[in-house]
Amino acid sequence: MYELTNVSTGVALPYAHFLHNAHRFLVGSNVTLIMFYVGLWSIKLGFLVFFYRLGDQIRTYQTFWWIVLVFTVASGLVCIGDIQYHCLSDPTEKVLVNCPTESAIRFQEITIKLNCALDVVTDVMIFAIVRVTVVSQGYTTSHYQAEISWLCFWSFMEFSIAFAAGKHEYGTLNDRDPSKQ
Repeated sequence: MYELTNVSTGVALPYAHFLHNAHRFLVGSNVTLIMFYVGLWSIKLGFLVFFYRLGDQIRTYQTFWWIVLVFTVASGLVCIGDIQYHCLSDPTEKVLVNCPTESAIRFQEITIKLNCALDVVTDVMIFAIVRVTVVSQGYTTSHYQAEISWLCFWSFMEFSIAFAAGKHEYGTLNDRDPSKQ
């Protein structure tokens, strides 16, 4: 990955086996991306299958569940379909010419944002199914208790994300310490 980046940006010159190694990396990235999206959407579909029986006797729940299912499957197909396969599986010489263009980079930036948004939206929709079921079945607790549970959930979620991001940034900053060079 770093060798490909350095050569494509002009920081380093290609070496004897560069094209072969770069092609192997790109093909591996192609497979990794597909496996990532298939795995992530498999988990989402697993949750949907699990949640299906929660409200199978409630008509509005069933309608909402089918809407979420169709949107989740469609968004998964979009995420797999908008991968720039030609930048990952074409011969390396062609990739180095066609894929560092401004339009290809802009397309990649847009698809990353779109795929992230689809991931978050489908997650929210899937977990909204549980909330709809709880409310429609009358399993609600007092308003105060519901607010506390949501506050705790999102606080711990935010902490976990912040911790993971901070840990990564701390490691990155340590790698850039001038005294270590």
